[in-house]
Amino acid sequence: MTDPITKVFDDLFTITETKTRVTATLLPPRTKVLKGIVLGVARLKNTLNGNPRYVLYVRSNGRTIEYKTEPNAGWVYGIDFHNLAEKQIEYYSKNKIITILGVEFDYE
Repeated sequence: MTDPITKVFDDLFTITETKTRVTATLLPPRTKVLKGIVLGVARLKNTLNGNPRYVLYVRSNGRTIEYKTEPNAGWVYGIDFHNLAEKQIEYYSKNKIITILGVEFDYE
């Protein structure tokens, strides 16, 4: 059983762990972290600033939804979109714009 403080922290922050540091990122208000399976990824035209955009097809709760990445979002450089198909992701979205919080990889 989790205590109320841990539950509030989990609802407000997402935790990113690397070998050398742990980062807590504040989630935007009223966002619900969702889980889904990426069915496909396609590259869109770059923004006017030259940053990449992608369209993702995600199956979540029995529905397939098309999302686009936000223009000029810096987090897209940290995701390997070429190997994202068939992976489970944690994300949140607003108006069909997706922000990926984490990707589950099978290490063998």
